Amino acid sequence: MKNSLKKIMAGVSAAAMLAAMPAAGVFAAEDSAFSVREVEAGVVITNYTDKTAEKIVIPSEIDGKTVVGVDNFAFGLVSQDVTIVVPATLTLDNLGNEAFATMEVVNNSVVAPAGATTVNDVVKYWINDVVGMNYTDAQIAEAVKKAVAHIGEVPVGTTVEETALMVLKEVQAGNCGFSQANLDRLNLVLSMMSYGNVTLQGPDGTDAQTYAAGKINLKYVVTSAYELGDVTLDGKVNLYDAIEISKYMMKAVELTDEQLEVGDITQDGVVNLYDAIEIAKLLMK
Repeated sequence: MKNSLKKIMAGVSAAAMLAAMPAAGVFAAEDSAFSVREVEAGVVITNYTDKTAEKIVIPSEIDGKTVVGVDNFAFGLVSQDVTIVVPATLTLDNLGNEAFATMEVVNNSVVAPAGATTVNDVVKYWINDVVGMNYTDAQIAEAVKKAVAHIGEVPVGTTVEETALMVLKEVQAGNCGFSQANLDRLNLVLSMMSYGNVTLQGPDGTDAQTYAAGKINLKYVVTSAYELGDVTLDGKVNLYDAIEISKYMMKAVELTDEQLEVGDITQDGVVNLYDAIEIAKLLMK
């Protein structure tokens, strides 16, 4: 018992020492899979890089800025059924019409023919056959060229369909020369996709819940968004959470109401050393 207690206290002491060190923000390290853009109210998620994720936890803050939205196809490269945990901070004004559409959603709603083997082929199929436009091969090639130029660099290993979806995202954003009438037509077709492969999970009464109600088969499960102890709101309880509590105790950081709620593991109404000790105990297990 004495040895166990020593280990616990050593872990908490280490957390306190780390908290005192000048270092990059915990959120920046933990949320590296997310790319964001800044808006007046905070940041909007533009891209998520972990294609194999089966559960994605959207933090309420990244680098100290409130996460208020998600762009179209931000999770577009995820290619299997997925649960996305959403914070209460998301607002309807900052959620794109296809914010939670994944590659799996697209593939199940819009299956490209076997003959579509290039990016241009897939984009042409989506634009002409599915949406009902009449773009020539030359026009499609020009649109793809503009999209790729705007993307900047397509990561090595990206599949044809993944690249085509990235192009579609640029088309939808108005970066490829399509008329507004055709963009409206595209958005109408995309709005009819079925989200049977995506489940949103989060608190009751959020804008994300209202958003889900307007989509076909997009499930929203009401639950506590974060596990007790997950002070960094990254979907897991680890040393970073003990560090964040230590920093809070040293008045080095402020915690949001949401962080204080999940940080109170002992459920005594305050976040303090005893909660850090409980996290250390969990880590020892």
